[in-house]
Amino acid sequence: MIKISICDDEIVFCKNLEKLLLKYAQLHNVILNIKIFNSSIHFLDSYTSDTDIVFLDIQMPLQNGLAVAEELRSKDKNVILVFVTSLRQYVFKGYNYQAYQYLLKPITERRITLLLDSLLPKLKQNNDKSIYVKVKGDVHKIRLEDLTYIETQARKALLHVDSGTILVNRKLQDFEKLLSPAMFFRCQSSYIVNLSYIKDVVGYDIYLTTGGQIPVSKQKKTELLQKLALIWGGEII
Repeated sequence: MIKISICDDEIVFCKNLEKLLLKYAQLHNVILNIKIFNSSIHFLDSYTSDTDIVFLDIQMPLQNGLAVAEELRSKDKNVILVFVTSLRQYVFKGYNYQAYQYLLKPITERRITLLLDSLLPKLKQNNDKSIYVKVKGDVHKIRLEDLTYIETQARKALLHVDSGTILVNRKLQDFEKLLSPAMFFRCQSSYIVNLSYIKDVVGYDIYLTTGGQIPVSKQKKTELLQKLALIWGGEII
């Protein structure tokens, strides 16, 4: 599934763009989740880092699209940003915010096809490195590289990611089966850690590069050190 946000104050344009995107999805057997925002403030307040593509208008009331892009980049450096506008003069300014592409209105079906054709391989690669979790009816995409560790909390799984925490109504063993053992390790009965975030292991404490600290059990410590030796290189003595 590809999650798309459209932020533009022109309601008719948003609906037309949505139709073009859904038509492409139907023809290419792609699942899209599209959200439309006619207010930049609402868009930024509601933004989640599991978004794949943002279509952002530059000329909007209250807040210029370039200012919105700057704030967006402070929240998410990885999302694919596509500027849409009727003015050519902003083309080069848009690339200061790592815009993937700049589309001039009116947007045609051919332009959307060319855009998504170029993006699908990239998005597929990103999705292969992600998991999807359901929280209160909403589906969230979590990049594995952003997942620091998971812990058991009140018979649920609390996922610690770059942007905060997500509480999921699943058991820890569900994630243990799902996640690659080359990247994640169950260091204790209540914890699964992303090996790439481990900074030090002192006694039975794991110190993370994010500043956090989690336990490792006596039974799991030797296996953990062996895995870290393979990742870090050399031999741990």
